[in-house]
Amino acid sequence: MYSSFHNTSSTLSSTIRSDIFSLLGNSGKTIFSPETFELSFSLRFFFSKSIHKIADLIEKIAYKKPLTYLTLCIVTLMVSPNETSFAAEWIERTFIITAYYSPLQGQQTYYRGSYEADVRLNGNGTHGASGTPVFTGMIAAPKTYAFGTQIFFAWLWLGTVQDRGGAIVDAYVRGQPYDRIDIWMGYGETALKRTIAWGRRTVKWTIVTSSKAATINLSGIDNGSVDLRQYPPVGSVSVGTMSADVISAFADLGYNFTSTDTKSMIVEFQLDQGIISSREDTSAWVYGPKTRSTLATLHMAYIARRQVELDAIENAKQKLLADHDSWQQKYTKAENTVAAFGQPQLRESSDAIRSLQNWLAKWQYYSGTPDGQMRPRTLLALRKYQKTKNIKATGKLDEATQTAMIDDMTSL
Repeated sequence: MYSSFHNTSSTLSSTIRSDIFSLLGNSGKTIFSPETFELSFSLRFFFSKSIHKIADLIEKIAYKKPLTYLTLCIVTLMVSPNETSFAAEWIERTFIITAYYSPLQGQQTYYRGSYEADVRLNGNGTHGASGTPVFTGMIAAPKTYAFGTQIFFAWLWLGTVQDRGGAIVDAYVRGQPYDRIDIWMGYGETALKRTIAWGRRTVKWTIVTSSKAATINLSGIDNGSVDLRQYPPVGSVSVGTMSADVISAFADLGYNFTSTDTKSMIVEFQLDQGIISSREDTSAWVYGPKTRSTLATLHMAYIARRQVELDAIENAKQKLLADHDSWQQKYTKAENTVAAFGQPQLRESSDAIRSLQNWLAKWQYYSGTPDGQMRPRTLLALRKYQKTKNIKATGKLDEATQTAMIDDMTSL
């Protein structure tokens, strides 16, 4: 009997709910409109839990008062929602929720400093992984969520899974306690602000089964608190805003500005490097990511070449210093040697004269055994040396002769 009543209850409840939804539609509102969706969500759970309590109460009095039991069953048939359909349609779950956006060319600010970097972070920005064009209400979710899965957000309304992401993973992957999903925030800098304002949140939301179109209210996410000035701006650069290092890098490569405007300098660089095809190019004089990257690459190569040159110069300098030190040591030694010869006179005898005779013999001007005596043979040898050096042949160790001897000794 109870089974028969339950089947009848399901049929009557479905009919009553259809009539109610129809009335709401005729009044200009749908059950999934922003005005009624959240109310419907709350009422379903309220009735579902309440019916369980009512059924327990009815079962207790059924055996004591059969007529009362029959009356309550009829009332239950009229108002009870279909529990089995609710269980399948509403699954409450906790998510880690982040946000992403579609960057546009020409933004003054990017999260990672350039259009290309933001595309790498957020995706191509035109279609989800399912191939569906991006739309307000698109969600990126792990592969365990089929495309088309809908999730009810308590104050954003309804979103649909149509995208994936490398960082969008299931719970317990990469140390995350809950499944992670991403909400698409729109295009350009307005969407960038929403993305930053949203940040990373842990929220309890609900997976639903619905054929309604996704719609998420994004307007309230950014309340004007996000200041993009903390992120690197992208655009034209003047001498007043361009750093000294950047100006120096251009100068090192042979590009110099002639006024307070750097446009001409940047355009010449871009043309030379093939970054733009003409001065009318839309990217002309814009000191954007490609120009920055090219300048950095070329300047690094310049620095490397310059370092090789500086190393060579330094090595040559050190060699010159070493050679000079060596020459200085030789010169000092030669100077002391010549000074030790003194000023020998004819028929004088000394060890200094013997040293002079040894020196003249080494240079093949003196023949015979050095005896330390200043005789005609030694005098003739000294004059012969002077004639060879185009010095007046006096046979004396004058200043010119001493200088010639020192030069010969240091040239070895």
